[in-house]
Amino acid sequence: MPVSFRSLDGLPWGILRQLLQRSFTGWVGGLLLSVSLFGCGAGGEVKETGTVSGTVVLDGKPVTKGLVSFSMAAEGAGALADLDANGGFKFEGPLQVGEYVVTVGPPRQDPNSGPKTFIKIDPKDYASIPKKYYSETTSDLKAHVIEGENKIELELKP
Repeated sequence: MPVSFRSLDGLPWGILRQLLQRSFTGWVGGLLLSVSLFGCGAGGEVKETGTVSGTVVLDGKPVTKGLVSFSMAAEGAGALADLDANGGFKFEGPLQVGEYVVTVGPPRQDPNSGPKTFIKIDPKDYASIPKKYYSETTSDLKAHVIEGENKIELELKP
């Protein structure tokens, strides 16, 4: 049977148009319902997060130069923050809830930066930080991040 402009497989164009409209409306409605029920993320589990700030002290005095690192390698989570003049730090974004290994040490060179932004580190500037805190494998500092606001005091031992 030849197909004309007004029919498809023998169906009048008006009936076909109604079927397509109902089908499209149902499809769009289903999509909107799915998005509202399940969200439009990657479909993974939503992880709880907390904001983190705190201080680093050694012998009761603030450590004023250095970099604080929180790392949860198993989850691929972590953050870096510079210490301020009062020994304080604050991570810019929230961290996933959980247990972190903490390191404190000199700033690290960004592998993506060029030679013009190379950081010259003078070991004397960071002499107050015991070297065991430089590495995740030797640091005994741990921090537990909970949902919400976290204020963490890190006490270094000589």
